[in-house]
Amino acid sequence: MIKIALLLRKKSGTTREQFIDYYENRHVPLIMKLTGEFMVEYKRNFISWDDPLSAMSKAHYVDPDGDQSFDVITEIWCRNRETMMAMFARAQEPEIAEIIAKDEENCFDRAASRMMIVEEHPL
Repeated sequence: MIKIALLLRKKSGTTREQFIDYYENRHVPLIMKLTGEFMVEYKRNFISWDDPLSAMSKAHYVDPDGDQSFDVITEIWCRNRETMMAMFARAQEPEIAEIIAKDEENCFDRAASRMMIVEEHPL
């Protein structure tokens, strides 16, 4: 399998609760409808910046404006690289790309989004 990791920041002025609610109840169903057939797994890991253990490292993840660099680590698994590329191709079809972009504007600071392919090594 191949794994995609995304570091995403919530839209400015959005509370953590609003962000999680929108992401889970609006964005996830939309993405699953449009590209879910290509995914094996789709996880969202919302950062608990208020937790004392997270707060210890928070200073390393704050941008010059004082905002956290990211609020969620999203993980998407695809069966293989070909499936992942097919998912990207679907997401880049003009009509679908427009739908996704408009929805992302409701909850993400899109300019702060980061995506990478990662190699997972479970214990």
